[in-house]
Amino acid sequence: MGTVGKKLIVMIKLCMLVYFFVTHSISFAQNYERTLTFDAAGQTSPNLIMPGQIAVDNEGSMYVASPFSYEIRKYTPAGVLISTWPCHFAHDVIWGQDNLLYASTTGSVQVFKKDGVLVREFPIGAEGWSRSIAFDPQGNIVTHDWRNGRIYKYSTSGQYLGGFTIPIGSLQGQVQSIMALDVDSKGNIYIVDELSATISKFDSSGTFILRFGSEGTGDGQWPKTRNMASYGWHSNEMIAIGKNDIVYIGDWNNPDSMQSRVQIFTPSGEFIEKFTDQLVGPGNLMFSGIFELPDGRLIISESGDDNRRELAAISIYARPDNTSPTSTFSASPSTTWSNTDVASNITASDNAGGKGVKEIHYTVNMGAEQVVTGSSASFTLTEEGIHSIAYWALDNANNVEATKYATVRIDKTAPTVDGYVVSGKLMLMASDSRSGVAGIKYSLDGAAAADYSAPLTIPAGAHTYSYRSIDLAGNESVKETILVGATVTVTFTPTSVYASKAAVATIRLSVAAPAGGVTVMLASDNPAVTIAPSVKFNAGATTINVPVQTGAVAADTSAVITASVGGTEAYGTLTVLVPFPKTLTVAPNVITGGNSAVGTITLQSNAPAGGQVVTLVSKSVDVIVPATVTVPAGAISATFPVTTKISSVDYSAAIYAEADGAGVGTTVLVKRVTPKSITFAPPTVPGGNASVGTVTLNVAAPAGGAVVQLKSTSTFVTVPTSVTVAEGQTTATFDIATSVTPRTVLANVQATAAGVRVAGVLTVSGVNVTSITLAPNSVLGGTSTIGTVNLNTSAPTGGLTVQLYTSTGIAGVPTSVTVLAGQKTATFTVTTVPVSVSAQTQIVGKYLGVAKTATLTVQAAAVSTVTLNPTSVKGGTNSTLTIKLTGLAGPSGLVVTLASSNLNAATVPATVTVPAGTDTVDVVVTTKVVTANTTSTLTAKTSASSKTVVLTVTK
Repeated sequence: MGTVGKKLIVMIKLCMLVYFFVTHSISFAQNYERTLTFDAAGQTSPNLIMPGQIAVDNEGSMYVASPFSYEIRKYTPAGVLISTWPCHFAHDVIWGQDNLLYASTTGSVQVFKKDGVLVREFPIGAEGWSRSIAFDPQGNIVTHDWRNGRIYKYSTSGQYLGGFTIPIGSLQGQVQSIMALDVDSKGNIYIVDELSATISKFDSSGTFILRFGSEGTGDGQWPKTRNMASYGWHSNEMIAIGKNDIVYIGDWNNPDSMQSRVQIFTPSGEFIEKFTDQLVGPGNLMFSGIFELPDGRLIISESGDDNRRELAAISIYARPDNTSPTSTFSASPSTTWSNTDVASNITASDNAGGKGVKEIHYTVNMGAEQVVTGSSASFTLTEEGIHSIAYWALDNANNVEATKYATVRIDKTAPTVDGYVVSGKLMLMASDSRSGVAGIKYSLDGAAAADYSAPLTIPAGAHTYSYRSIDLAGNESVKETILVGATVTVTFTPTSVYASKAAVATIRLSVAAPAGGVTVMLASDNPAVTIAPSVKFNAGATTINVPVQTGAVAADTSAVITASVGGTEAYGTLTVLVPFPKTLTVAPNVITGGNSAVGTITLQSNAPAGGQVVTLVSKSVDVIVPATVTVPAGAISATFPVTTKISSVDYSAAIYAEADGAGVGTTVLVKRVTPKSITFAPPTVPGGNASVGTVTLNVAAPAGGAVVQLKSTSTFVTVPTSVTVAEGQTTATFDIATSVTPRTVLANVQATAAGVRVAGVLTVSGVNVTSITLAPNSVLGGTSTIGTVNLNTSAPTGGLTVQLYTSTGIAGVPTSVTVLAGQKTATFTVTTVPVSVSAQTQIVGKYLGVAKTATLTVQAAAVSTVTLNPTSVKGGTNSTLTIKLTGLAGPSGLVVTLASSNLNAATVPATVTVPAGTDTVDVVVTTKVVTANTTSTLTAKTSASSKTVVLTVTK
């Protein structure tokens, strides 16, 4: 096997039983210590018996060969038993790159999946006892036959690839001393010879390279107290190749030394170190398997003697970690000063065999401590300045590294550079607030850049110097250009302005601006006049306009503007004038007499310090303004009150404002208050109902309101004598009362004020009865019906009374009915008397001489039912016919016509009269003797109805 991470060998003598003593303590040299023990006595059931070699898969799960319990046991990385599965006398297990487990057994190699499912099996050697198995660098299997001392090589599928025989051993003819083997990263094969107490190294073809180790108890030696003939205890019986091809050799305990050891060698056989298992009490103890994890820890299987072999266990050992980890700070970019964000990284590593880095701790500028899990921490510094980083690492053994420090410097701001012409020389001065100035570069008239070190003598004529500065972080200033030897002029448009107004300064150069442009410095000697401190001429330009802003001034003044370039100066003068009135407005400019308005005076520019006083004059005694108004300092306008008096006529008035010898004026119109219109809501009402009138003025009413006189031309319409429109309002409402009228009346209502009259027409509708209705309009005499009076409109306040009549005495009505106020109908009851024959009568409703009628039909009673008692008689005997009417008979009674369908059987009178006021009458039915049973249908009828009944006559 190429690395210990893939292979662990267990060599255990056939039928040898060993056990772990119940009471023993293990102590090692300071180079290794036990960190975990699992599957020891009582931890699992059944107990582990004489464990062999160990393998670890790519997920960290552990597989232990247990030859004397004929099984393979699988554990979690924490040592918890997951599962077991059968495997006959397996001494050694290795984990393949194909994620399969390979086990050397008696005579064969068995291949399993992670869950113990057997994938394949192939035989090993002629006699068959493979005690050890490994992978070479090509991934092929290297194993041996313990019985014949031969080395075999197979593919993982079981194809035989060759081999060789190694006749070694201290006893001639004894080949059973090859107890274990392993393969290093170069393909060399290491053989453990138990009988000679040595390790032999061969290349992959079987050529001998070297042998190391010997019999004894010292470092690099193994005790050998018995020989193979007596089948006694032997020494070196396990081997494992670790990282860097380090060789781990394990020997069993023996009765003389009472000690088991793991000895560690270089690939050339040089002893490096050892650690031991010290036994307490009688018996023997051995290390029987070893596996080196990627982090340097060792997994070791341990066995006891054959009396108490169930006390075996698996342990993990690691070097005691008392060494602090080491961290390193790096920055990108790593320059002393950086002009960009700096990516910072802290990486840490632990000592060889240490427990590994747990955390990185750091602070920036003594800020909050940052903790990052793992061996690397990264962060980015973005702010300018000098940053101090303190950092340290902590390993999993809680060893803390001494604090280290690093400094990161960031400067993202470019330096500045200025040029000055003094006494015919150009002086350049640069400054930088952080990293400092590294130097200044300059160029004369576009020549190659040179380093500036001292003031430069300017040649005669017009020339251009360009220059820039660089700081220690690599930031470059903006390239500046200065024109020397040229002249400049300053003029203004206009040459004088009112205070707080703007002008334009025109700056002209005597030569065109050079490539890259040139800056002209500007200044004003008057704080009331401001201009930009500089102006940039683009390449080739000779003229540029610059705005000039003026402020408030107390009196006419002037300002001198200075323009300088390359040591040459020029001057221009701008006059600033005190402002005077520009506009005068009054809002509103149409005013109702007695009301007020607001005047506004606006100046040509902002008022000077102390304000600007403006004189006011009104040309009408009825329009009043204050004598003066002051525009505050810095303001451009001010307001003042305008009051008026009530007038009976419309008139206009002129108002003037004056200051600083200049004036402006405006005109306001003062109007009298007159009615504009009169309207009604609703414009048409039934007599007796109310309406609301609205008077609208031509303008808003003045202070105290405006009184409007009211008048109605109709006696049916009543209005108040006047209505007042409130101050500031243009309308007012008033109530209108009307009287009931049988006809429509058009009433003229007038509104008068200030000699102006307006009128409106209110329509008053007449109230009439439109109809009389009956429901129902035909009833049986002696019953009643409901009559309804219908008006053309709603009844007025107090209601409306309609007179009622009938045309005959067969119906009766009340003398009158009242329609309630707001209603259009009223109902009344119509009563009737019984009649002998049906008849009609008129129901009359009358109001204000107008009558409406409805016709009512009063019906006479009709036959309702006829009955016989009895309904069957013997011929020659009588029966009684009873006639029942629908109502009472009238004053003359009611004649009913009778008939019999079989006169040979029964006869009745031709008629019978139901007495007045009754609804029933009896009639005698006479029968005749018959020879056979027969019937006769008896009929009773009036003009309105007919009923029948059947009489049975028997013989």
